[in-house]
Amino acid sequence: MENVNFLNVEIVFDGEITNDDLEQGFGAITLSKGGREYILDVVGSNWIYELDQTNVSCEIEVDEETFPDCKFDLTSTDLFSCNLKSTIFIGDFSNELISATLFVRVDGKSTKAINLELE
Repeated sequence: MENVNFLNVEIVFDGEITNDDLEQGFGAITLSKGGREYILDVVGSNWIYELDQTNVSCEIEVDEETFPDCKFDLTSTDLFSCNLKSTIFIGDFSNELISATLFVRVDGKSTKAINLELE
């Protein structure tokens, strides 16, 4: 996607998650609007447990070879739409997911936080 930098995804769990949970990985993020779509692969992660929550910061990448059926035709304008469907697919963690937020920088200027739904 031109002029778009996918920065990271921040995931917050209730309580402390275990190393076994983290080994499951976090899957992928799908973004879609009006028949257009974009899929991001969630890769490495760093986590910290504090204040009865586990905060996980994940790197993301565009991997068109992993998702050959995706058209990758979502536009940067779509990212600002209230009709954008944004979903994260993660494993079966033992703790409740509180939130998942994707951070995106558009045109090197504005940073957008996109709340992700759990699938």
